[in-house]
Amino acid sequence: MKGVRSFRIPAVLAITVGLVAVVYARVQGGPGDTRPTPARDAETAKRFLTKEPVYQSKDPKYCLLTFGLQGKTRVWLVFDSVPNPLLPGKDKDYLYVDRNGNGDLTEEGERIEATVHQVPNGIRLGGVPPGTIPLLEFPIGEIKDSEGMIYKDVKVMVQWYMGRRRPCTIYASTAERGTLSTEINKLVFADCPQDAPVLPFGGPMTMRFALGMTHSFSLTEEFNLQAEIGTFGSGPGSFVFMMNDTFPKDLHPVAEIEWPHREAGKSPITMNVSLKQRC
Repeated sequence: MKGVRSFRIPAVLAITVGLVAVVYARVQGGPGDTRPTPARDAETAKRFLTKEPVYQSKDPKYCLLTFGLQGKTRVWLVFDSVPNPLLPGKDKDYLYVDRNGNGDLTEEGERIEATVHQVPNGIRLGGVPPGTIPLLEFPIGEIKDSEGMIYKDVKVMVQWYMGRRRPCTIYASTAERGTLSTEINKLVFADCPQDAPVLPFGGPMTMRFALGMTHSFSLTEEFNLQAEIGTFGSGPGSFVFMMNDTFPKDLHPVAEIEWPHREAGKSPITMNVSLKQRC
């Protein structure tokens, strides 16, 4: 196989890594890449709710979180938007959280009201200052998985519309892995439970190219390789990655790179490179 064949993570990093790493290497073969396979458990997670409330929105949006290495703790999220987001009036946005994982969203304490932040929309017309758009914050708090790991500061941020979509970002933190986050501007809740994205927090980890982008490598020049560590879920934007704020400085993932030999019949050229830089 051409190009970057795989990424290997030392065993100790499997429970402590968190970074976007940069490595520089000299190319001696052709271009190419491979993509990691999504976590199997995300594909087999149960996709149903036993009981739901009466929503104010005509089209509530669904998402499923799993916690732990085996993903046995499953927490449903349902975003219940105000009937008219452009004219909310006194209506409130809500997030339903299946905290105990029993599939019943009608229980006490499982409806969270949004904290609304007004943020600049970044659009300027001539000399007119940019306006603001609402950013919704839903603080979930603490969740404990079936293996005893505690996830603190779990929260959901719901952005304003990008076209017809409202992207979301979900955060959590653990003592072992530091801050975990989903991808910005990619995660969108689904219209029904069957299509809900599955986001694995605390699952088995792998590596991928940073931001999920593949690379074109030069044949003769030095190149910049960025990678990030996390867990693949199911659905667009479901990669849960580890941020670099708590990553131990003395631990370095290893990139294993394989290049096909220029002469037919000869063994490929391989190299291992430690990813030591952070960005």
